[in-house]
Amino acid sequence: MKKKTRKLMKYSVLIRWSNEDKTYVVFLPEWQELLSMPCTDGKTYKKAARKGRQVLESMIVWWQEDGKDLPAMNTYHYAAKQACACNINVYVKVIGHVWAGSR
Repeated sequence: MKKKTRKLMKYSVLIRWSNEDKTYVVFLPEWQELLSMPCTDGKTYKKAARKGRQVLESMIVWWQEDGKDLPAMNTYHYAAKQACACNINVYVKVIGHVWAGSR
């Protein structure tokens, strides 16, 4: 994997549906002070994601070519066991069954 690609994968990309525009809009949270948001859009989620990645790749390349420091990446702690247990409990409540574990 290329260094740029590894760096790219650590940045946040937020995709939301816009009722007003009838399209998916893309935000790059770490770049919001440096770039007008939303930074791109797409008629489908997949197209919006692809275009968001292209913008992010371009921003990283341009910043590095200009010798600028890249914005700090947002990091999040994800406690998989807690999230999994929470999702199971919500699922059980929604479908109305009692989960007795795996058999």
